[in-house]
Amino acid sequence: MMKKFLLTLMLVFGAVAVAMAAKKDNVKFETTRIDFGNVPSKGGLVEMDYVFTNIGSSPISVVTVTNGGCHCTKPQFPKEPIAPGKSGKIVIKFDPR
Repeated sequence: MMKKFLLTLMLVFGAVAVAMAAKKDNVKFETTRIDFGNVPSKGGLVEMDYVFTNIGSSPISVVTVTNGGCHCTKPQFPKEPIAPGKSGKIVIKFDPR
């Protein structure tokens, strides 16, 4: 279960990086990995935030965030463009059930 969870997170993060409508040099993430340790299947909802900053000179947009195909994650992301120097947050909610 934990391997599937970590694989899903890696897929989600990979999709986020690809989905950013900007060159990768224009986006800086505070962290690219979060380790919750073992998450029991009846442990309830787990949530994580990926905070990013637009370090480029033009606005960027998150186009989509995929869930890796398992439907166990519920991503939320900014719908409005992120201006240069501003930050945004992608929230990933994982339901181990």
